This record gives sequence, C-alpha cells and structure tokens, in this order.
Amino acid sequence: MQQGAATVSSAPYVAQAPAYEWGPARVPEDRLFVLGDNRNGSSDSHVWGFLPTRSVTGRAWLRFWPPARMGAL
Repeated sequence: MQQGAATVSSAPYVAQAPAYEWGPARVPEDRLFVLGDNRNGSSDSHVWGFLPTRSVTGRAWLRFWPPARMGAL
C-alpha cells in the first residue's frame, strides 16, 4: 500500500479482466496449473501450459489465505 492505494512492485495495482481465454480443460495427473498474481502480465500456465509436478522443488509450510485458515500446514 502506498498512500492508500494497492501497489505491486511500486506500480499501481489495477484489477483487470483477463485479456485472454483459456479452458475449460482437465489438469492431467502429475501436472499442475499455476497462475501468477499479475493476471495479464504473468508468464504462467495460461501461457506455457501445465507444470510437471516433478518440477516443483519446494514445499508449502504456511497458509495465509483465507485469513480464517491462516497458519502452519
């Protein structure tokens, strides 16, 4: 937040509808569909497809959303 406005990397955040169409599609076994937080500017599964689960090297250990379910996993 800067001066009461949401920002992302110091740029103003502007909610936008997707500038692309995708799906519907079924995510295959052993794959993930991942989306970035910059809808139209993210390079994510809507651009390059499904991510093989073997490519994930980390583990989630904390949930922060939704706030009512925040905590360790």
